[in-house]
Amino acid sequence: MQKGPHRRLSVPLVTVTLLALLAGLALGMLSTMQPLQQPTQHRPEQNAIVPHLIISAGVLVSAIAATLLTRAARWLWWPLSARTGRRIAMTFGRARRSISGVLRCIGFIPLAALVLYLVLRMGWQATAGLSPGVATNAWGGPSPLGAFAAHGVDAIVCIAVSGILAHLVLVRIDEPG
Repeated sequence: MQKGPHRRLSVPLVTVTLLALLAGLALGMLSTMQPLQQPTQHRPEQNAIVPHLIISAGVLVSAIAATLLTRAARWLWWPLSARTGRRIAMTFGRARRSISGVLRCIGFIPLAALVLYLVLRMGWQATAGLSPGVATNAWGGPSPLGAFAAHGVDAIVCIAVSGILAHLVLVRIDEPG
Protein backbone atom coordinates (compact mmCIF):
# COMPACT_ATOMS: atom_id res chain seq x y z
CA MET A 1 0.00 0.00 0.00
CA GLN A 2 1.47 3.30 -1.08
CA LYS A 3 1.26 6.31 1.20
CA GLY A 4 -0.56 9.41 0.01
CA PRO A 5 1.44 12.59 -0.64
CA HIS A 6 0.26 14.06 2.66
CA ARG A 7 1.69 11.12 4.62
CA ARG A 8 5.23 11.15 3.22
CA LEU A 9 7.83 12.98 5.24
CA SER A 10 10.32 15.45 3.79
CA VAL A 11 13.85 14.15 4.30
CA PRO A 12 15.37 17.68 4.43
CA LEU A 13 12.77 18.93 6.94
CA VAL A 14 13.15 15.86 9.16
CA THR A 15 16.96 16.10 8.94
CA VAL A 16 17.06 19.79 9.93
CA THR A 17 14.62 19.17 12.78
CA LEU A 18 16.63 16.19 14.07
CA LEU A 19 19.85 18.23 13.87
CA ALA A 20 18.21 20.98 15.96
CA LEU A 21 17.06 18.40 18.51
CA LEU A 22 20.48 16.73 18.67
CA ALA A 23 22.20 20.12 19.04
CA GLY A 24 19.84 20.93 21.91
CA LEU A 25 20.52 17.60 23.61
CA ALA A 26 24.29 18.19 23.26
CA LEU A 27 24.06 21.76 24.58
CA GLY A 28 21.99 20.54 27.50
CA MET A 29 24.59 17.92 28.34
CA LEU A 30 27.33 20.54 28.17
CA SER A 31 25.41 22.84 30.49
CA THR A 32 25.03 20.08 33.09
CA MET A 33 28.81 19.88 33.27
CA GLN A 34 29.03 23.48 34.48
CA PRO A 35 29.11 23.71 38.28
CA LEU A 36 26.36 25.82 39.88
CA GLN A 37 27.66 29.13 41.21
CA GLN A 38 25.50 29.05 44.32
CA PRO A 39 22.79 26.77 45.64
CA THR A 40 19.37 27.80 44.39
CA GLN A 41 16.46 27.94 46.81
CA HIS A 42 12.99 27.07 45.61
CA ARG A 43 10.65 30.08 45.33
CA PRO A 44 7.06 28.82 44.91
CA GLU A 45 5.83 32.20 43.65
CA GLN A 46 7.84 31.64 40.47
CA ASN A 47 5.94 28.49 39.55
CA ALA A 48 3.26 28.66 36.89
CA ILE A 49 1.75 25.24 37.40
CA VAL A 50 -1.92 26.31 37.37
CA PRO A 51 -1.65 28.38 34.15
CA HIS A 52 0.17 25.49 32.47
CA LEU A 53 -2.51 23.04 33.55
CA ILE A 54 -5.11 25.34 31.97
CA ILE A 55 -3.03 25.71 28.80
CA SER A 56 -2.51 21.92 28.72
CA ALA A 57 -6.26 21.38 28.88
CA GLY A 58 -6.67 23.85 26.00
CA VAL A 59 -4.01 22.04 23.96
CA LEU A 60 -5.67 18.68 24.60
CA VAL A 61 -9.13 19.98 23.65
CA SER A 62 -7.69 21.61 20.51
CA ALA A 63 -5.90 18.40 19.49
CA ILE A 64 -9.06 16.36 19.94
CA ALA A 65 -11.12 18.94 18.03
CA ALA A 66 -8.58 19.10 15.17
CA THR A 67 -8.60 15.32 14.88
CA LEU A 68 -12.39 15.08 14.96
CA LEU A 69 -12.93 17.97 12.54
CA THR A 70 -10.43 16.71 9.98
CA ARG A 71 -11.17 13.02 10.65
CA ALA A 72 -7.42 12.47 10.62
CA ALA A 73 -4.32 13.14 12.66
CA ARG A 74 -2.47 14.49 9.63
CA TRP A 75 -1.92 17.81 11.44
CA LEU A 76 0.62 16.02 13.65
CA TRP A 77 3.16 15.48 10.88
CA TRP A 78 2.13 18.28 8.50
CA PRO A 79 5.11 20.50 9.42
CA LEU A 80 7.50 17.74 8.32
CA SER A 81 5.55 16.46 5.31
CA ALA A 82 6.85 16.26 1.76
CA ARG A 83 3.97 18.53 0.73
CA THR A 84 5.19 21.21 3.16
CA GLY A 85 8.71 20.80 1.77
CA ARG A 86 7.36 21.41 -1.74
CA ARG A 87 5.42 24.45 -0.54
CA ILE A 88 8.57 25.90 1.05
CA ALA A 89 10.56 25.30 -2.15
CA MET A 90 7.80 26.87 -4.27
CA THR A 91 7.64 29.89 -1.96
CA PHE A 92 11.38 30.51 -2.18
CA GLY A 93 11.31 29.86 -5.93
CA ARG A 94 8.60 32.46 -6.33
CA ALA A 95 10.70 34.98 -4.36
CA ARG A 96 13.01 35.16 -7.36
CA ARG A 97 10.17 36.33 -9.60
CA SER A 98 7.84 38.49 -7.48
CA ILE A 99 7.65 40.83 -4.52
CA SER A 100 4.81 38.76 -3.04
CA GLY A 101 7.19 35.77 -3.02
CA VAL A 102 9.79 37.85 -1.19
CA LEU A 103 7.16 38.96 1.34
CA ARG A 104 6.05 35.36 1.87
CA CYS A 105 9.67 34.38 2.56
CA ILE A 106 10.09 37.28 4.96
CA GLY A 107 6.98 36.05 6.80
CA PHE A 108 8.04 32.40 6.80
CA ILE A 109 11.68 32.68 7.91
CA PRO A 110 10.97 33.91 11.47
CA LEU A 111 8.31 31.21 11.89
CA ALA A 112 10.73 28.47 10.79
CA ALA A 113 13.48 29.91 13.00
CA LEU A 114 11.13 29.94 16.01
CA VAL A 115 10.13 26.31 15.45
CA LEU A 116 13.77 25.21 15.11
CA TYR A 117 14.70 27.17 18.23
CA LEU A 118 11.87 25.52 20.18
CA VAL A 119 13.01 22.06 19.06
CA LEU A 120 16.58 22.94 20.09
CA ARG A 121 15.27 24.34 23.40
CA MET A 122 13.30 21.18 24.16
CA GLY A 123 16.40 19.10 23.44
CA TRP A 124 18.32 21.32 25.85
CA GLN A 125 15.56 21.02 28.45
CA ALA A 126 15.54 17.22 28.17
CA THR A 127 19.18 16.94 29.19
CA ALA A 128 19.94 20.13 31.13
CA GLY A 129 16.76 19.65 33.16
CA LEU A 130 18.45 16.70 34.82
CA SER A 131 20.86 19.09 36.54
CA PRO A 132 19.66 19.77 40.10
CA GLY A 133 19.61 23.58 39.93
CA VAL A 134 18.06 24.05 36.49
CA ALA A 135 14.47 23.10 37.36
CA THR A 136 14.33 24.54 40.88
CA ASN A 137 12.53 27.74 39.90
CA ALA A 138 11.36 26.79 36.44
CA TRP A 139 7.72 27.45 35.60
CA GLY A 140 6.72 23.87 36.26
CA GLY A 141 9.36 23.30 38.94
CA PRO A 142 10.70 22.38 41.31
CA SER A 143 10.79 18.94 39.70
CA PRO A 144 12.62 18.33 36.41
CA LEU A 145 9.54 16.53 35.04
CA GLY A 146 7.26 19.48 35.87
CA ALA A 147 9.69 21.96 34.31
CA PHE A 148 10.00 19.80 31.17
CA ALA A 149 6.22 19.49 30.91
CA ALA A 150 5.68 23.24 31.30
CA HIS A 151 8.30 24.07 28.67
CA GLY A 152 6.88 21.34 26.45
CA VAL A 153 3.38 22.81 26.63
CA ASP A 154 4.77 26.24 25.77
CA ALA A 155 6.69 24.78 22.82
CA ILE A 156 3.65 22.87 21.54
CA VAL A 157 1.49 26.00 21.61
CA CYS A 158 4.13 28.12 19.87
CA ILE A 159 4.85 25.44 17.25
CA ALA A 160 1.12 25.02 16.57
CA VAL A 161 0.60 28.76 16.09
CA SER A 162 3.71 28.96 13.91
CA GLY A 163 2.44 26.03 11.84
CA ILE A 164 -0.93 27.69 11.28
CA LEU A 165 0.74 30.96 10.29
CA ALA A 166 3.19 29.14 7.99
CA HIS A 167 0.26 27.37 6.36
CA LEU A 168 -1.23 30.79 5.60
CA VAL A 169 2.06 32.28 4.36
CA LEU A 170 3.43 29.47 2.17
CA VAL A 171 2.43 29.19 -1.47
CA ARG A 172 -0.26 26.57 -1.99
CA ILE A 173 0.59 23.77 -4.40
CA ASP A 174 -2.50 24.43 -6.50
CA GLU A 175 -1.94 28.21 -6.54
CA PRO A 176 -1.09 29.60 -10.00
CA GLY A 177 2.50 30.84 -10.31
